Amino acid sequence: MLLRLLKLYHGDPKDDHNNNATSRLVNLGAGVRDDDPTFPLLDDSNARWEALLVDGDPKQETAMAERFPNSERIRTLLAYITADSIPGLLSTHGFDQNVDLLKIDIDSFDCLLWIVS
Repeated sequence: MLLRLLKLYHGDPKDDHNNNATSRLVNLGAGVRDDDPTFPLLDDSNARWEALLVDGDPKQETAMAERFPNSERIRTLLAYITADSIPGLLSTHGFDQNVDLLKIDIDSFDCLLWIVS
């Protein structure tokens, strides 16, 4: 996973993502209270990424909006994540297909969410 993330960030000549096509990221547990490993992908220098950032902590709604202000390519969402809510959440926000990177870190039942995703 870490190697794949590094290749996506820095580029790999053998990787399809080097053709300037948009890459898609879903981050479940995207609070900005710590250094999230996906955030460097979303900096302006990596404008090819579009993302859905989801966190269930109400304090994170403002923090995510401040970290990624007025971005058309980065959607932030306050939602409590459960195994049952993931399919609808991804579908509603247009991330139910063609996701290049999925990060799950919700401090509870991550493995179950991975299976459902």
